[in-house]
Amino acid sequence: MSAETALAVLRSSSLRYRAPSHFNDPFDHQVSFSFPFTEQEFADELMSEISRIVFDDSVELRNPTLLGQGILALRVLRDRVSKEQLLSHLHTSAVETGQRLSEYERTFNSALTAELTNSRVLCVTEELDNVVMWAHYAAEHKGVCIRLQCIDEVDNTLLAARPVKYTDLYPSFPPLRDYIRYLTGEKPIDIAQLVYNEAAYVKHKDWAYEREWRIHVPQIHELHGPSYSDWKENPRVFGALYLGCRISVQDAQALIRVVETQMPHMEIYQAALSRKHFGMECSRLR
Repeated sequence: MSAETALAVLRSSSLRYRAPSHFNDPFDHQVSFSFPFTEQEFADELMSEISRIVFDDSVELRNPTLLGQGILALRVLRDRVSKEQLLSHLHTSAVETGQRLSEYERTFNSALTAELTNSRVLCVTEELDNVVMWAHYAAEHKGVCIRLQCIDEVDNTLLAARPVKYTDLYPSFPPLRDYIRYLTGEKPIDIAQLVYNEAAYVKHKDWAYEREWRIHVPQIHELHGPSYSDWKENPRVFGALYLGCRISVQDAQALIRVVETQMPHMEIYQAALSRKHFGMECSRLR
C-alpha cells in the first residue's frame, strides 16, 4: 500500500474491505454462468422429471415452486385422462418451458450477481517481495508492505482467509438433473455455496503471480454510501512494517513514529535492491 494509506491503517488499527464492483479486474466477482445444455436437452430432462413426479406418488416436493405446484396438480388428472394424452400434454409443456431457458439463465445469474456484488472483500498476499506487487500497489516501491498475523486467541478475521484459485474457466454449473429439481423445488441449489466457495475465490490465471488470499464478507442488506468498510483489528494482528526501497525519508520517519508510539511490538524492515539478482532484500531496523 502507499505510505499515506499505511499511516491511516496503523493509526486506526483498521483494514479496508472493498466492494467487488470497484476492483481493478472487471472479471473479479462478476462470474456468470452459461448453461451447459441445450433447450432440447433441458426439455427432455424436464419431461422425464415431470413424468416421475406425476406418476410416482413416493416423490415429495417439500418446498414446491410454482412449477412444482403445477406438476403436482397434474397428479389429479392421472385417473381422468389416458396416460398417452397426459404424456402428450406434458411433452408440450416441457418444450414450452425449454424455450424459456434463456430467461431462467438470466434470472439465475441475476441472483448470483446480487450475492457477489453486495459484499466486502479484503485481499492479501502470501509474498512480501514480489517486485510487480510493489510496483502496482505500493506506489512504485515508494510505499510499504504490512505483515499481518493470524492469531487464534484474538479470533481475528484473517483466520477466515482462503486462497484464490487461478484459472481461465468459470466455475462449473450444477448438473442438468440437479437444476431441474431445483426448478421444481425438489432439490435446492445452494447459491451461497456457488458464490462463497466458488465464484468469490476465483480469478483469471494471469493474476496468479499475486498469490492472493482473501476474506469475503457477505452483506445481508444493501449498503449505501462509500464502496468500502473499515473494520478494526486487534493491534497484535499488525506484525511488521516493510519500507519500500524508494520511500521518502519523510514518509519513513512518519511511519516509524506511528509504530513506536502506537504499535511498539511491530518489527520494521527496510527494503533495498539486491546486488545479486533481480529482487529485493530486507534488513531489520528494529
